[in-house]
Amino acid sequence: PPAGRRPPPPPPTPRLPLPLQPVTGSLGSHSRADRRQDNLRREAIEPVLYTYFRSSCSWRVRIALALKGIEYEQVAVHLVKDGGQQHAEEFKVVNPMRQVPALHIDGITISQSLAIIQYLDETRPGPQLLPQDSKKRA
Repeated sequence: PPAGRRPPPPPPTPRLPLPLQPVTGSLGSHSRADRRQDNLRREAIEPVLYTYFRSSCSWRVRIALALKGIEYEQVAVHLVKDGGQQHAEEFKVVNPMRQVPALHIDGITISQSLAIIQYLDETRPGPQLLPQDSKKRA
């Protein structure tokens, strides 16, 4: 790499997408203790990022996760190998649009990199990734 630039990270180990495990919790409970317990359960489950190493949209999400200091599991979805692993039925369960990135976090799966970044900004501590002012954000 040119002087002053870091080499790109190695690509993740390719593997097929894993089925997601649903987050259990008392969705109908309203007590403070129940909500606190649900929050602890969500925090205990590591987010899963379905990604492709050459995808600029996936790269954007990996940067956001790093800036927020969020640990996550990375699942490689190769967009070329085997005719495109994103076309596998297992991945359709993750993202019906069959695109990367997709982030499974807090019991939901979010696709579209900007939607993921906005969700992380609104739900996680750490540096602000997007401006608060809508005109600046546009």
